[in-house]
Amino acid sequence: MSVDLETASISDVASQLRRKELSPLEVTHLYLERAKRLNPLLNAYVTLTEERALADAARAEQEIQRGLYRGPLHGIPFSIKDNLATNGVRTTAGSKILDDWVPDHDATVVKRLKDAGAIVLGKTNMHEWALGGTTINPFYGTTRIPGIRNASPAVRAAARRLRWRLECVSHPSAPTALSQCAIPPPCAASSASRRPMAA
Repeated sequence: MSVDLETASISDVASQLRRKELSPLEVTHLYLERAKRLNPLLNAYVTLTEERALADAARAEQEIQRGLYRGPLHGIPFSIKDNLATNGVRTTAGSKILDDWVPDHDATVVKRLKDAGAIVLGKTNMHEWALGGTTINPFYGTTRIPGIRNASPAVRAAARRLRWRLECVSHPSAPTALSQCAIPPPCAASSASRRPMAA
């Protein structure tokens, strides 16, 4: 593997995937293994969709090998904040009210990611209904970086566990949280929801 997946941009990884120098399965395995190892400490994920992610990565790899490259998100792993509907995957919005809600559809932005060949690793923890400045959640536990706003995206980025995520926030706290974790300003200032839409 010639690219450092802990610091690489989507563009860096996408170019190697397109040239078949990197495998979607390899990338997905790496992030899933790190997530499983660190999540008991950080509690950044509410749900990991390992089986689906590996199946989607295998499909992406087969398509790319056959020359059916969909574009710069093909084979790229993402996490999805748990207030965005994901077909067949529990979506809680951080609330006990939706503890057993399994949508029968994807949110439009999630569908667009999947159509572009992106790999969904799982759903991330959040403040209930995304209506707070912390990820202190009495139902699904606290994402463990004390004293910062909107801790979930920040703790994932600070741990270098997942570089690419899709967030839907009700206030501009994610960039603040990232900057408080010493994440470089270009990352902190860019809306996580804008990156996928640029594809």
